[in-house]
Amino acid sequence: MNHSTNRAVVLALSLLGCSLVGCGDKGDGKGAATGSAAAATGAKAEASAKPEAPKGPVFKTQTMGVDMQEALVDKELVGALAGLVITAPEKAKVSEERGGIHVVSAGVNYSVSISEQKFDKAETLKIYKMIDEKGAVVDESDTHLIFKRESGSHLLTVGLTVDGKPYQCSSVATGFDFTKDQIDQTLTSCRTLKKKG
Repeated sequence: MNHSTNRAVVLALSLLGCSLVGCGDKGDGKGAATGSAAAATGAKAEASAKPEAPKGPVFKTQTMGVDMQEALVDKELVGALAGLVITAPEKAKVSEERGGIHVVSAGVNYSVSISEQKFDKAETLKIYKMIDEKGAVVDESDTHLIFKRESGSHLLTVGLTVDGKPYQCSSVATGFDFTKDQIDQTLTSCRTLKKKG
């Protein structure tokens, strides 16, 4: 990839990120303009300033041929799961959605749903086979299942117990397929679910 192609990819990712997470829109209508201005000057800034690498553990991935990473930090869950935390990418947004608490960081293709329910590996496999009958299990234990779809994308469900209660942490579809490496990192993240404090 040449330098102008790299700038085009960075600009495209900036615009994609703005459309997914809002780029500072506070409801006053100025956020979109700020995001557009930032994206327009992004190529110049990219050429002269490299972002400082996060300290400590990171979630690393490649999106559209660009290496991306975010520091891993404890994120407090909300709603029915308030009082729990999960170690997830720093820019992840936490929200209460139908079916569970979603933790999503579009920049590194991290997206999970956490709910209070017991993990049932057989039932999970049945659901995955309904999604893609040609897919196959690529990794499993008594507490997790990783399924590879015919397309190459991976799905994950993890069961765990916190303070005597059963929880399930599952990958949630994004605009990009999940690679095995992203799912392995997500598995590690899911297993950090714990009580705050």
